[in-house]
Amino acid sequence: MIRAGVMRYTIIRAGMLTNQPGGQHAIELTQRSLPLSPRYRIARADVAAVFVAALRDSRTERATFDVVWGKGTSPPVWRDLFDRVRPDSALESATNSEQQ
Repeated sequence: MIRAGVMRYTIIRAGMLTNQPGGQHAIELTQRSLPLSPRYRIARADVAAVFVAALRDSRTERATFDVVWGKGTSPPVWRDLFDRVRPDSALESATNSEQQ
């Protein structure tokens, strides 16, 4: 219902949440749906940082993405992570084209 409406939205799906300190791992952002698994985890503080950064970046508008820890310890460069985000409508169009 949210995606079909006219309101602006950003849907952020987090991996398994941990209580570890934030800022200790790289952050991976993907628009493919990840399974809920211990392999895909992220600190609550890192998820909060993603929410704040997404609120400030119009490229996340009307988009859905998953966030988990990535490899390494480099701090996130939000500009680079959000460059890859596509609106849900663009992803749906690409999926429909592939199915035809």
